[in-house]
Amino acid sequence: MGYYSEVVLCIHKDTLDADMILNPKCPVQLFTEEDKLFHYISKEDEYYLFEFNGKWYVGYPEIDKVMDYIQSLEESKYGFIRVGEDSGDVEELGEPWEFGYYTKTVIERE
Repeated sequence: MGYYSEVVLCIHKDTLDADMILNPKCPVQLFTEEDKLFHYISKEDEYYLFEFNGKWYVGYPEIDKVMDYIQSLEESKYGFIRVGEDSGDVEELGEPWEFGYYTKTVIERE
């Protein structure tokens, strides 16, 4: 089954090349039609919001492509958060708080 992560990615509109968004009226894939990685959620006033739920493994070509792209941007131009299944497995890049996103630890009972 594998290890799953939830990812949120926000990119300022002035940073993301419009050609990377294939069809803004449908779920959108970032980069190429074959990747089908992120789903476009909304176009806020100043940024695009994408989300991903699934296997997020470094070494997967589509994951590496996204990571290489966002890490080439100025930190103030994007916000990235990945939360894995395990406690404490959180990765933040860029400035997600500037887009209103942050992580929160909670206790849950089944």
